[in-house]
Amino acid sequence: MRKAVIAAAPISMKLVTLEARRKTVWRLIAQAAKRGAKLICFPEYVDVQRTHEAVDLPDRPHRRLAVKFGKGPFIEMVQAAAAEHRIGVIVGQCAWVGRTLLNVTISVDTRGRILGSYAKTHLAPDEKPEGKIAAGKAIKPLPTVLGPAGILTCYEVLFPEIARTHHARGAKFLVVPTAGNSDQFFTLARARAAENYMPVVFSSYSAEPREKYNGCGAAIIDNAGAILSKTVHGTNVLSAEIDLEAPRGSPMWHGRGPKIDLRIDLWKRRRPKLYHRS
Repeated sequence: MRKAVIAAAPISMKLVTLEARRKTVWRLIAQAAKRGAKLICFPEYVDVQRTHEAVDLPDRPHRRLAVKFGKGPFIEMVQAAAAEHRIGVIVGQCAWVGRTLLNVTISVDTRGRILGSYAKTHLAPDEKPEGKIAAGKAIKPLPTVLGPAGILTCYEVLFPEIARTHHARGAKFLVVPTAGNSDQFFTLARARAAENYMPVVFSSYSAEPREKYNGCGAAIIDNAGAILSKTVHGTNVLSAEIDLEAPRGSPMWHGRGPKIDLRIDLWKRRRPKLYHRS
């Protein structure tokens, strides 16, 4: 059993400036580190989503506000905060890689170095044709300070094959950063946890306190799909301890039978020849 404290950061739906957003993200990074978290995960497009600058742009705001990958005031702030507070950070933003615009999730280590990135492979309907965002070309776990993480960016949580591919390629846990405030996405995130026996960190946007809201917020889910921590209001960090190793045995067998690795066993019992269209 290898456990670690991980954090999820909800970001308010209330409109703010880009500068205010950077200050909020810095505050949440510091808050997570103070709670003993080794890694904090932020929502999709956290650099510009629900900012005045993005809303005021009439056409394709993410494209028009995008910066070169690894550059710009937002990611530089994240790197500085991670290094100062000695915590790993996962953030999402639109960025230019060469002449290609990608929806990327970036991993930063405790020294502020970029460990790697994952480009969203399955784009939502409003991203490719309207947003002019290109699809990533590979499903591979993202290196983090807690080991490889399988990223399911927003719309990708609808595709169980993505989580299974991350699982097969060595991911220890799943992260769902989203800008789509849908209860359906949260329900599916719990399903991805249960069907792969992997914990999930879910990070999205939240409502102001006392405001009526049915959106996602943020949550941490264990490897059986149970909710360890969840909020739909405010911008305080959530934290919980997750198990990064596969469970052995299962309550459904009442302790009888061999102590198998459930993640591996579940994979072996798949029958892909039966799944194709007839």
